[in-house]
Amino acid sequence: MSNPLRILLLEDQAEDAELALRELRRDGIDHTSLRVATQADFLAQLRQFRPDLVLADHGLQACDCLAALQAAREACPDAPFILLSGTMQEGVAIEALRRGATDYVPKHRLEALVPAVRRALREIEERRERRRAEAELRASEERWRMFFEYAPDAYYLHDLDGTLVDANKAASELVGGPRGEFTGKNVLKVDLIHAQDHPKAVAMLQRSAQGEPTGPEELTIRRSDGSLRTVEVRTYPVQVQGRVLVLGIARDVTARKQMETQLMRAQRLESIGRLASGIAHDLNNVLTPLMMGVQLLRESRCNESERALIETLESCVKRGAAIVQQVLLFARGSEGTRGLVQPKELLREFAGILQETFPRTIDLKIDIGDDPWPVCADATKLQQVLMNFSVNARDAMPEGGTLTLRVENVTLDKAAATLDPRARPGRYVMVAVEDTGAGIPPEVQVKMFDSFFTTKPVGKGTGLGLPIALGIIESHGGFLLVDSKVGEGAAFRMYLPAMASGRDAACHGPTSSRRGRGELLLVVDDELSVRELVRANLEASGYNVLAAAGGQEALTLFRERHAHIQAAIVDLLMPGMNGRTLIRELLALEPRLPVLAISGSAQEEGDRMDGPVGARGVLPKPFSAPKLLEWVAALLPAAR
Repeated sequence: MSNPLRILLLEDQAEDAELALRELRRDGIDHTSLRVATQADFLAQLRQFRPDLVLADHGLQACDCLAALQAAREACPDAPFILLSGTMQEGVAIEALRRGATDYVPKHRLEALVPAVRRALREIEERRERRRAEAELRASEERWRMFFEYAPDAYYLHDLDGTLVDANKAASELVGGPRGEFTGKNVLKVDLIHAQDHPKAVAMLQRSAQGEPTGPEELTIRRSDGSLRTVEVRTYPVQVQGRVLVLGIARDVTARKQMETQLMRAQRLESIGRLASGIAHDLNNVLTPLMMGVQLLRESRCNESERALIETLESCVKRGAAIVQQVLLFARGSEGTRGLVQPKELLREFAGILQETFPRTIDLKIDIGDDPWPVCADATKLQQVLMNFSVNARDAMPEGGTLTLRVENVTLDKAAATLDPRARPGRYVMVAVEDTGAGIPPEVQVKMFDSFFTTKPVGKGTGLGLPIALGIIESHGGFLLVDSKVGEGAAFRMYLPAMASGRDAACHGPTSSRRGRGELLLVVDDELSVRELVRANLEASGYNVLAAAGGQEALTLFRERHAHIQAAIVDLLMPGMNGRTLIRELLALEPRLPVLAISGSAQEEGDRMDGPVGARGVLPKPFSAPKLLEWVAALLPAAR
């Protein structure tokens, strides 16, 4: 002990007490002592002196040594109690030891006192160490219990047979029921792990029974409410109070798996988009000469039956071009630019898509009012809005019903413009998607435009469709009204500002055309059929044409004739020197040269056009001869 040993002596003979203490000093035991002779003083000093060791004479007349032993055990349970006596009988000594005395030493053999004291001191230290270890163990167990109980992941313990012993709060929340519902039951026999993952769970349990850690493994569990969650499970063999158990740690990764799935879908869509863009480029190069060839045939002399055939060919080419455009819009999600949009054409085209994709139990109706006004809009984004509304309507009619697409002209006065804070008096085109489904409850209507809010099951909806649709409508200067009652269907009505007089040209691009007056144009396209048909149509309209199959050939021709070339028509996607590079080279030679870019993937390339490229516009393939001539007519005033 680091501090002096505190010794309380119950001894009425001072000489006997000094003899005992002298033995201790002789052996180098550092101590401080206090002698008492009566039971009353002994009881008082037990509480005041707080001894580390008690030495008591058995033969005191004024004190019962067994009573003193009992008092010492109660007041100082850790202090060793050693009896000193010259006359104590063996039976009394045994009784004293039975009642808790540490040892007894005859007075005529005081040399045995030091070993007895040292044994007692070792016992003191051992008891203290044991209590310290027990306290640390209790603290450790308490820390573990707190960590186990409040860990963010689901922690559970089961024996080597799979019987659940304990589980924490997170595990209870994960399964959606009280932990007592599963405690004492085998984890493989309760309706918790999905049947498809039972073999995986059995293999984990077998490895755990052999003392091996396992995981991470993904398992699907069924919550108490029937919903499914994906968890990542690890197990470790542990010893708890001398018992070998298995600690399982389960982390809910459902949200992560959903995000991974969405990312994979996005990557697949991106791959599909790249493939679609390449296919569209090739198809548009095939369709472009067909469309311009039809125009040349129409201008030639032909009889009635030949004109009918030409009309059929033109219709087929336009239909093929529309199919390519739909592939780009809905497979790639590519965005168009704002332009003149005829709502009735938009609805008819969109209705065709719905008829091909929606179940036959949905009765599709189209209601187009008298001559709807045009709007200046992004047709792609409007189709995205209509698709979102229509898919929600379809989901609201699982047993079938009627889906109505409606468009009509609406003029709002000041009173009517109070329908929505964004509404202003004026002319609007109202486009509606109406269904006869279950309707939308009021509590859902107040939250349905909140980001990530959805009433669909997990994995069936993102909660972003309606917020994005509303943002698209408002970005066009319009507003949205929703009318729905439970059991009476729903109507989503978007109001878009109608085009005012004089805005058509700004929104629609070049609209006028004229015959050429012998102007020299440079046409560059690697597709022979496109190049020759563009040449033929331009020459038939009074222009002169220099045609080149690639960038280097075009630069050579331009250097030779640049003083006479008044405009250039350049394909953006060509092998070797691409169109963007060629345009930069041409403008470096003649900065004022008007250039029209054409491309079978014009939407992708058009988005990449920037100021330094210098093209006046991008004409997507396939294009008709009149559209080409409109653009050329618009370019030439810039040349002059």
